[in-house]
Amino acid sequence: MIRTMWRIENPAIQKATLNFSSSGQGKFEASQLVSDGIVIMNALELIEWSSERTQILICDHCGYTGCNSGGWINLRRTEERILLVPAFRDMEADDWSRNEYSSPAYLRKQGTPYFEIEDYAELAGIAKLPSLDSISRLEMGEALRIAQLAIPYRVFGEPPEIRVTREKSSLVVAADQGEPADHLADIESILRNYYDSRQPARLRLPRPDEQVVYLFLDGSEFTDWPALVEQTDGTKLLLLEEEFIVEPL
Repeated sequence: MIRTMWRIENPAIQKATLNFSSSGQGKFEASQLVSDGIVIMNALELIEWSSERTQILICDHCGYTGCNSGGWINLRRTEERILLVPAFRDMEADDWSRNEYSSPAYLRKQGTPYFEIEDYAELAGIAKLPSLDSISRLEMGEALRIAQLAIPYRVFGEPPEIRVTREKSSLVVAADQGEPADHLADIESILRNYYDSRQPARLRLPRPDEQVVYLFLDGSEFTDWPALVEQTDGTKLLLLEEEFIVEPL
């Protein structure tokens, strides 16, 4: 399964010297946010947090936002977490925007970075990050796009489309309960019902009374996929990496 969530547990601030001489400036002493050897934000002093879309990897030749392509995120919060979410809405505007507003490259390997809210609050005071009250809520459309990227073999395609092909759906060969086709239909329904929704989303852990539904895929390797949870009243909710249930507030 593709890794789509990355909990930042050991963030640190390190100093780095950026050379802006090619743009007629001198050297700049920057503070960088790092974790697990990865530079998450390369110049905390230069990040412009005033807009919805934020570039957190600034051009290291001039220090100006927007000079280079990529490195953009939307800072989002849920009740318990702060997430660095891809700027999906901006990327989906057109082909040019898809590259221009793309996420930092480390998201493709590490997944969407997130902080437990207590960890973020402590870090924000040190790194001068936005206050909790100023951060917008995670939207259902964003949460479902993250979940879509976690689905093995991209069975439901990739943002900005929900695309189910016969070839991909045929990879789902079994379920631990019920019929695989029924569960795939439920997942597609959840995605389509909320894909364009700006309604606030919750990411929470499954409760003991919620039954995890596993689907099994036969692709390049046999994969078990914890796809859904079923509540006692029969309601089904999408599961993200066997860790978070995605549901509207």
